[in-house]
Amino acid sequence: MATTETASLARPAAPIARTTATGTRQMRTLARLMMAPAVILLLIWMIVPLAMTLYFSFLNYNLLNPGNVSWAGLFNYRYFYTDPAFWQSIWNTLLLVGGVLMITVIGGIALALLLDQPILGQGIVRILVISPFRIGSCGLLFAPLGL
Repeated sequence: MATTETASLARPAAPIARTTATGTRQMRTLARLMMAPAVILLLIWMIVPLAMTLYFSFLNYNLLNPGNVSWAGLFNYRYFYTDPAFWQSIWNTLLLVGGVLMITVIGGIALALLLDQPILGQGIVRILVISPFRIGSCGLLFAPLGL
């Protein structure tokens, strides 16, 4: 009578691939070096507009007279913080963002639950739901052509 212990001893286990600490470290370094250009470009892509926005926020700039630019310092911030309409606009923005997020999340979950139910023509219904997203991205292909 063979037990599970003798049966497992009869078949040799597959060898376990072992990597040394140096090999793992070299692989991580290589992966970081390969990702570095993309990470650097992404940081530049995000930091340059942020820095320009902060710089321009300290300037006194009039769109009707663009040649007349002067340094405003913290006056722009003081002006907005003392304006009562500023805090009302912050509240309105937070209310709008919260409402849109709630509607989007609840509506998305409800639509997903509805589309998950087995119905006649389920594949066609799913295609009809997702097709506006595909049509929009395909339309971007023709935008440079002016079509």
